[in-house]
Amino acid sequence: MKKYIIGQIIIIIIILIIVIIYYFKSPSIPENIEKYKKIIDSTQCSIDSLKIELKESDRLIESMGGELINLKNQNDLLKEDIKSIKQNAKNKVDMVDKFNNTELQHFFTDRYK
Repeated sequence: MKKYIIGQIIIIIIILIIVIIYYFKSPSIPENIEKYKKIIDSTQCSIDSLKIELKESDRLIESMGGELINLKNQNDLLKEDIKSIKQNAKNKVDMVDKFNNTELQHFFTDRYK
């Protein structure tokens, strides 16, 4: 029985030694808090800089969107002009196709006098 009690006392002493070593070797709570505060601050700075970059990107996208709309409108106007020119050319070709030989000769002589 005495051996049993001595064994328990040794186990209790070992556990106490481990707890005492852990207590003195582990970083204190305020040190951990300061370390995490620094990490949080640096992360917040990164977030703030990314927010600024995002706002600048949004402004750039908005301005480019306006430019794209203007270019699209100009493109549409040019397409209409091209259609109109093609239609006018087709009408003139169709008109010349209807001329007979006498009318063609008269057309060219009047044109190149």
